Amino acid sequence: MYDFQEDPGVDPNREPGIDGEKVWWQGRRYDGKTGHDVSFMSALANTDGLLATFSGHDHDNDL
Repeated sequence: MYDFQEDPGVDPNREPGIDGEKVWWQGRRYDGKTGHDVSFMSALANTDGLLATFSGHDHDNDL
């Protein structure tokens, strides 16, 4: 997504609402990892027959 934002860039007429903020790496400005996702990841790892999963989240910068 970051590469797309930079080159060729977002055309607000063709991709409205897609460029509210720059996409950053995981954990930006947050170093206190709490393990809050361990149960979720364990459930995924132990789900018989699970072949794939997709999750995405990005929103306007609210810092």
